[in-house]
Amino acid sequence: SAHVKAEATTFGTANQQYAGTMYTLNNVESGQWTVSVDAPKTMGVTQGFLLYANEAADTKLHTHLANHNLVEGNEIGLLSYVVDADTGAMVDGITSAAISLTHPDGSTSAQAMTAGADGKFAAAWDTLTAGEYTAQIVANGVNAAGEPFVRTTEHIFPVIRETVSLADSATTQLANERRLQIDLEVTTPQAGAYVVSAELWGSRDGAMVPLTWIGGISDVAGDTLPITVDGRWIGRAQASAPFELRNVRLQDRNTHIPVTNLETIALSIGKMPETASTRSSAISADMLMGDRPAVSRSKANMAGKLMLVHGYCSGDVWPSGDFTNDIKFTDYNQNRTHDQFAQSIRDFGAPYGSFSTVAHSQGGAASLHLWTYYWSGLDYSSANRLIQSVGTPYQGTSLAGNLAWLGNVFNVGCGTNWDLTYDGAALWLAGIPSWAKDDVYYHTTSFATKWWRYDYCNIATDVVLGDPEDGTTEKSKGQLPGGNNMGHKTGWCHTDGMRDPQQTKDSSRNASMNSNGQRSIGATSPKIVVDGILDDWTDRGGNTYCEGDVCMASNQFSHLYLLTTAASDTGNVCTYLDTDADNTANYTVCYDSVVTADNTVTLSECETDSCTDANAIATYPVNGFNSDTSSLEVGIGLADIGLAVGDTVCYASTAVLDAATCFNTDSGVVNIIPTAVNLGSTTANDHQMLLLFLVTAVLLATATVSMRRA
Repeated sequence: SAHVKAEATTFGTANQQYAGTMYTLNNVESGQWTVSVDAPKTMGVTQGFLLYANEAADTKLHTHLANHNLVEGNEIGLLSYVVDADTGAMVDGITSAAISLTHPDGSTSAQAMTAGADGKFAAAWDTLTAGEYTAQIVANGVNAAGEPFVRTTEHIFPVIRETVSLADSATTQLANERRLQIDLEVTTPQAGAYVVSAELWGSRDGAMVPLTWIGGISDVAGDTLPITVDGRWIGRAQASAPFELRNVRLQDRNTHIPVTNLETIALSIGKMPETASTRSSAISADMLMGDRPAVSRSKANMAGKLMLVHGYCSGDVWPSGDFTNDIKFTDYNQNRTHDQFAQSIRDFGAPYGSFSTVAHSQGGAASLHLWTYYWSGLDYSSANRLIQSVGTPYQGTSLAGNLAWLGNVFNVGCGTNWDLTYDGAALWLAGIPSWAKDDVYYHTTSFATKWWRYDYCNIATDVVLGDPEDGTTEKSKGQLPGGNNMGHKTGWCHTDGMRDPQQTKDSSRNASMNSNGQRSIGATSPKIVVDGILDDWTDRGGNTYCEGDVCMASNQFSHLYLLTTAASDTGNVCTYLDTDADNTANYTVCYDSVVTADNTVTLSECETDSCTDANAIATYPVNGFNSDTSSLEVGIGLADIGLAVGDTVCYASTAVLDAATCFNTDSGVVNIIPTAVNLGSTTANDHQMLLLFLVTAVLLATATVSMRRA
């Protein structure tokens, strides 16, 4: 006879946990069994949920949507089939299958699934109205050994209304001298924002060739939906008319469900951006992301932060003592779409000049969504690693469907989350570009493996997750193709209350993420930096530099960089400049090496061979820190020290300039101006200074349209 062992457990993730009892049956013989579960009347139980799983089973049931056209009026279906548990290959065996569908109003309907010629069982509907649906599939069959089996899967999926449609034509206009604006014609205009994607094609040597992919979030403006493209993509491909858009798709921004699709839209471009005639071999950040909005001087000079982000339906998960100069995102115990979550992070970080994120679970996907689709403090960060995540199910988790079914039964919990399902995650991830994923550094974990025991993080969720897993996220589904995999670590689980410690409390990993999420300050020898050595660490396409009340984008400058080492932790450390080639210092820039409470220092400039705050012409707060060159960054205009393009400047660390290093000011052209970043909890000694001289500046006052939203 079977031996039964009972133990208390929970099923769920984060703060959406359901208490239950796990019964382990040993020595169970093959055949039909009847299970009866009773609860005392005093418990007031009216409904229950029974989950049966066999770790030794040789078949698994797979179910997925037939397509992602989840719009009212479309045929919406599910496909189910069994696979070999070891190889994953589809096998025969299902003899019957049925589906129970819970509708948005709570009502249920049931229908048998039909076997297809390919062995898959299908069910479909063409009358579903908008709302969220929960489906349970029950399949009966016989395996290769002739043994009967029962398998179930649970799914959630939304259905939306078609709120907008496109005509097969579009108009164009210049957004500015670099960008072309394409106004897609909307035939059923309704106010709202949509995820837009399209391929731009043009002619070269008599054949149509792809030029670039256009994507982003755009708002309906009247009866048009505007998108923009940088003219350098056209010049880079040496393309000419005719031009057209192909595979134009609009998606709902919360579910990523395609609302409307067009194969082709012809374009008649009256005037091209100036950049369309220039062939550019390099791909700059603003070509990929659009024109970055200007920031106020107060924000440009503000130190950045390391934002600690929690996940779905979660409270505070990050130990405060493991991080420095951090802020905690506090949208606790909420159920948000990736888009809603991302906007909440953006708004929470708005008071700060810049931030990078260390994120848990869904917080990692929300951070990536923010980086892809919206302008935020992430765009002004100079962290070594912009987005770092632990336990994020980038490709979804099977718990999403099972938790939805439990929510239907018990009417509690945080609610369904389509973005965390396999299907929802696949739709979302398909729109994330490679340049965005390249800035994500992700970690995965799983339970510790011991040869003498049955290993798991949560004994209940273990039966619906594929090993290795952390109790919520499977290792295979925690992968972000194109991201930076920082490795897999055993002995750590997703949340508290699991068999191994919570993954966010790994102090060793936290120390690494803390150091890479901020700028630390070190020492290097004084040197001039010319021709873009800073390209690798900052400008993501249009950082803004402000002097006085005038702000200019970084691509409007040529630069010369000067670094000097601060040798003491008190008083001023100075660099002496010779601007008239007589080997005598006639200009001095001094660095006040005492760090103030708000992690800023002061730069003073004087037309003398010595400088104090009292006789300074002007003082400048430090804008940020560059860890690649171990230097603080400040800004000084060439005109302020009597220089112009083509003049020579020499520098030395003392007023004796006979051994000074000299450079001609027209020798470097760099499109970099980093803005505010965090100085962290640093001390004043070993600080360095970067003096940035503006060689040329042209103020532009043109309005721009960006595919990323403010």
